[in-house]
Amino acid sequence: MNKASVPSHARLAPDVRREQLIAAAIKAISIHGLSNVTLNKVGDAAGLTASMVNFHFHNKQALLTATLKHVAREYTDACEAAIADAGDDPSAALMGLIAASFNPEICEPGRVSLWYAFWSESRTRQDYMDICGQSDTAFYESIHTMISQLAICTNSTIDVHAATLGLTGMVDALWQNMLAVPDTFNRASAIEVCRNYLMNLLPSFAAEPALELAPDKAGENTHELPRTLPAWTYCSQSFFDKEMQSIHKPAWHIVCHVNDVPDNGDYTTFEGLGERAFVMRGEDGVLRAFHNVCPHRAHAVLKGERGSCKGIIRCPYHSWGFGHDGELKAIAAQKTFPPFDNGEFGLKPLELEVFLGLVFIRFIPGGESVAERYGVYMDEMKPYGFEDMVPIAPIYDEVLKADWKNVWDNYLEDYHFPTGHPGLFGLMTPDYDREPNDKTRTVRLSHAMREKTKGGWSAERYASLLPEMTHLPQNQRRRWSYFFMYPSVSLDVYPDTMDFFHVVPTAPGECRLRVGIYGKPNPSRELKAAQFLSSRIAWQVHSEDIALIESVQGGLSTSGYRTGLLGQKEIAAHALQRWVGEDMPEIQS
Repeated sequence: MNKASVPSHARLAPDVRREQLIAAAIKAISIHGLSNVTLNKVGDAAGLTASMVNFHFHNKQALLTATLKHVAREYTDACEAAIADAGDDPSAALMGLIAASFNPEICEPGRVSLWYAFWSESRTRQDYMDICGQSDTAFYESIHTMISQLAICTNSTIDVHAATLGLTGMVDALWQNMLAVPDTFNRASAIEVCRNYLMNLLPSFAAEPALELAPDKAGENTHELPRTLPAWTYCSQSFFDKEMQSIHKPAWHIVCHVNDVPDNGDYTTFEGLGERAFVMRGEDGVLRAFHNVCPHRAHAVLKGERGSCKGIIRCPYHSWGFGHDGELKAIAAQKTFPPFDNGEFGLKPLELEVFLGLVFIRFIPGGESVAERYGVYMDEMKPYGFEDMVPIAPIYDEVLKADWKNVWDNYLEDYHFPTGHPGLFGLMTPDYDREPNDKTRTVRLSHAMREKTKGGWSAERYASLLPEMTHLPQNQRRRWSYFFMYPSVSLDVYPDTMDFFHVVPTAPGECRLRVGIYGKPNPSRELKAAQFLSSRIAWQVHSEDIALIESVQGGLSTSGYRTGLLGQKEIAAHALQRWVGEDMPEIQS
């Protein structure tokens, strides 16, 4: 069972209970101060008795020492992970250490004030001095190592010891600033101040963000940073036209869910890529897809985004009639036409596939099925019961002033979450699964909800109201996951709902976004409330994304940008751009 959903009085494993009590101690110390905290106050913060606290830690001092060790270990683990992620790149390692220092899980008022409280007591307690000193020494040594490597790479004569003290002192001063003026403190600005400090010391730090420590045998760099697609590919009409034929018309496009067309005669239309289509449930209950084009004079045979046609499908232009199987059934004033084969003038069918209740079509047949491409994720998708879900709202359709690749570049990376989506970042843990699959040209992205939500009222209420979704495996009950299928569809999966996110290119620098939202039928009041709050969070993120991608689109068409760089947190965006490059070899010409 997820710890966030366990009542405080429930029987827990000893290590889990100790972790719960340490979290309560951090809270109690931040409220009452180190000298005034008691086992009763810690117990109150945990919803437990003082005797329960005493059972697990025996005395107050043991609890305080364990709490300090826990906070120090959190910081050390975050710093070590940042260094490991950077590989052999000292610039990335330095920025990773700085980012770890201002990670919201680490750099939050309760933990920072606790750290200074223990430091103030360290003169009289050697155990506190040892824990705090070892942590600060490890941080200093890591910074010193990276600055030394950069100085060697750039032939710099800077005083490495002084530069290291300056950076560590700056981090310390910014932590204090967060406590002194919390209303004006900004994590992104703090990181930028540290970056500017390094740029002042090492001008090449900004110009060469990934310096190599050693050349290979040929004297070249051992690896090359991934470059973005050229800016012109997001703005060129001729390139866009080729994308339509090479990438999008052969691709699967989602139209609706089977429960958007539940009854015989129900239909949903689709328009995009220079095509018109509809999906209809026939009189025999079978779903079929056709071009929404009358073979007589090309008028649309069905109007609107959705509807129901219980009898013959009759074109509103000249009243030609078609069966639900697409066969031509009736011609107005037929005697005015010479004899012809009705079979040649039926509605033109399209390839259709239903995958877990979701209805896909494609305009150029051939290639792998949806099930073959999404099959690698079936074990994770199946428990949600997509097939049984019903629409929560009509399919949403919006024009975005951004190229389709720009939209997915943004959607497929979490690098921008801390500054671009503070609410979402406060709801979800920083751990983010990024799993592109070159074989199926799909991407799985996933992150879990924090135990202590910090994303504002909607996020906090959502986390508290979300019911225990017992039909899901334990590790999926408080997790959000996204399954992208190149080039145009993502299934966004939450414990309470799922939606499809469909990007339809309309012009270079412009596209349409279609979103369908679905949930289990007959939800409880608690689930309805969670779904409402989940939707509020999602639309806030959406509005933030629109501002980001439209700004990027404006920059792509200027003379100030030709191509950029992609980091490790952007590997899924890099996969998308790599697949575009494979389909569009003229990029390299």
